[in-house]
Amino acid sequence: MTDSLVMRSAREQLRGLEDREFSARELLDAHVEQMDRFNATLNAVVSQDLDRAVDAAAAVDEARVAGLPCGPLAGLPMSIKDTHATAGLRTTYGAKLFADNVPPADDEIV
Repeated sequence: MTDSLVMRSAREQLRGLEDREFSARELLDAHVEQMDRFNATLNAVVSQDLDRAVDAAAAVDEARVAGLPCGPLAGLPMSIKDTHATAGLRTTYGAKLFADNVPPADDEIV
């Protein structure tokens, strides 16, 4: 099921969430599994914030169960390019000089 979920388009993933075919946590787990499988080779993900991702997925799942409105992208896993400062998360800007950089605030785009 993991490969089939992560290979769906964003619209298809959102539709699956809305139709309760799977939960936001299940979708997140599928993406994390894919990342774990390939990131050592690809080195595409510099830093991870899985604790916040799990909390966000749980909040979306709880809101959906309660029938509360969710935003248009609620539950869809995402990544932020390492060239954008992310508060409290190592952001290297792709340079060794910033290998230990942990910004205090997010860039506006984040």
